[in-house]
Amino acid sequence: MNSIRTDDRQNSPGLLKIKPVFVSPTGLLDMEQKAIKRQARFKAIFNNSPFGIAIVNLDGTHLLLNPAFTKISGYSEEEADRLQLAQHTHPEDLDRERPLYQALLSGDQDHYEIEKRVFHKDGHLLWVHVQVVLVRDVEGKPDYLVAIGQDISDRKLAEKALRVSERRYRDLFDDAPVIYIITEERNGEPIITDVNKLFTTLLGYPRKDVIGKSLTEFYTPASVHELMDRGGYQKALSGTFTEAERSFVTSDGRIIDTLVQASLVKDDPKKRNVVRSTFINITERKKVEREK
Repeated sequence: MNSIRTDDRQNSPGLLKIKPVFVSPTGLLDMEQKAIKRQARFKAIFNNSPFGIAIVNLDGTHLLLNPAFTKISGYSEEEADRLQLAQHTHPEDLDRERPLYQALLSGDQDHYEIEKRVFHKDGHLLWVHVQVVLVRDVEGKPDYLVAIGQDISDRKLAEKALRVSERRYRDLFDDAPVIYIITEERNGEPIITDVNKLFTTLLGYPRKDVIGKSLTEFYTPASVHELMDRGGYQKALSGTFTEAERSFVTSDGRIIDTLVQASLVKDDPKKRNVVRSTFINITERKKVEREK
């Protein structure tokens, strides 16, 4: 039998009485077993999680680390106990994280997420995605932190490689010695989504005035007829287009004669009908032919 003291002011003002609270042995056993099961579940999740989990004091020192955390950081739990969380973090990212941490302690937010660089035990840098949650005590005061981290170094390397590849492609695209146009089919029209520098230089249109417009707006009427009425664009969309002559009208009214080759992009990730077209300037050749 357990007892608690209560203030029974209706019957005896100012006096404290003892009210008995009975808990059966079976009830105590059930409560104990439930507590053991909860602890076992937590331990299983904590130890087997693929994400690094750290329970951390408010000063940044570690209270408890799971195996995934030690694997990511390279530090054993004993070694990490002697370090503060901030010591793992790259100084530039620590400057970004510090305001988030202060907002957590002040109660402005109850958690934050950040992608940051951390130092492995052997000195190399890792990228990790970290979620930090503040746990408060029964009085609502900050008690400790739970940090959950995932190693995203491979993703960051892939993103960097993609950026480099895109820059190289952009340089090749912009510096190509031919006019390069990319269009997307929308309601049967070849809408321009990108052009290279030679297009803007030869035709005299700023890039911003070209993107989103139909290719037909820059063709001569005869070329529009060949493209739209005589099946030129449909051949490009079906992948059967070879080459043909097309003429552009420049911003000041001049005619640029070209020889175009077009190919359908078959691996577009958004499943759009995208066509890449290259145009060789044959204006001088056509001029000579007309003068003969």
